[in-house]
Amino acid sequence: MFDDESIVETGKVISLNKDQARVIMQMRAECEGCGSMFCNINGKNEMQIDVINKIKATVGDTVEISIGGGALLNLSLLIYGVPILIAILSIVVGLNFIESVHKELISVGIACVLSTIYYFIFWAIGKRIKAQPKLPKITKVIETNS
Repeated sequence: MFDDESIVETGKVISLNKDQARVIMQMRAECEGCGSMFCNINGKNEMQIDVINKIKATVGDTVEISIGGGALLNLSLLIYGVPILIAILSIVVGLNFIESVHKELISVGIACVLSTIYYFIFWAIGKRIKAQPKLPKITKVIETNS
């Protein structure tokens, strides 16, 4: 359903690593609040992103990259949906099963701890996710470095 849709951007290849390339792009207004693990924002109104380079673009090439809507939706659910679900379930379980005067505070504390553990696990396996085909891809070379 969402794989038909994709986000397309333009950038310049700055380095290569096996079948991946690092591309630098101008940051858009939408990028400011994004928590994507794909991009590295460098503070110069630019961002760097690792992409799959199956078309063998070279350093200096201006390229078009895209990421499928399905991959973006899945990542958004992992980043935002799962922690919200963890927090809600932790609070509901805590309020119903903890026998204490401070059960609300304890429930919120448990929710925070479990969400932190989830984010740590998500961050720890993030490098494996980068190796998977869900990374953005270079779809074409717009201008070669010649």
